[in-house]
Amino acid sequence: MSQPDGTLLNFERIAEDLKQQIRDKALPPGAPLPSQSQLMKQYGASSLTVQKAMSLLRQDGWAVSRPGKGAFVSQKQDAEDAFERVAEELRQHIRAGGFAPGSKLPPPAALAEQFSTSLTVVHAAQMQLANEHWLTEDETGRTLDFHVQRADHPSMAARLAETAPSTGGVDGEAATQARVQALEGALTGALEQIAELRERVEGLEAGSKPRKALGRKTS
Repeated sequence: MSQPDGTLLNFERIAEDLKQQIRDKALPPGAPLPSQSQLMKQYGASSLTVQKAMSLLRQDGWAVSRPGKGAFVSQKQDAEDAFERVAEELRQHIRAGGFAPGSKLPPPAALAEQFSTSLTVVHAAQMQLANEHWLTEDETGRTLDFHVQRADHPSMAARLAETAPSTGGVDGEAATQARVQALEGALTGALEQIAELRERVEGLEAGSKPRKALGRKTS
């Protein structure tokens, strides 16, 4: 998000400076990046500006965050681990009812921020889940949106029917209730499809009778 005259904003300037250090191998793959306090002191920037710079580095795939350890220059293995982690966390979130069947996923940038990873990793995880029928693709205009698979889809209905280990207490009851509601939704959708199909068949049969009668009169 540069200025109209092409000038970089402060957080973009910090991010670009760190990218150049990575390109020059001053910060090799796997190396720790300067801490937030170090970057604030070095660039005379606020904590929010530094956070935005680090978020931009993660979204662009230049850096990864490790809880309790800080931020590091990305390596190939980091991308592979992040892809598997994001895909599995999205599966778990869907199973738990965090994303209801048929609902639209948050924008890729929001997911990248949530999982502290790059947009490329998020997109790869979404495509993998689409191939597994956890998600469906919806291309509208220039954007590609992802929705959770409908509850009446065979693959999703089977997953929602799986018996998860009981966690007990409120969380266990909530998870059970979510699965029951999802199964009820799948059953309702299936019954509606059967009723719609029956109406079509009856309509076709009713429409064919006059033509048969007319045929007998002219023969």
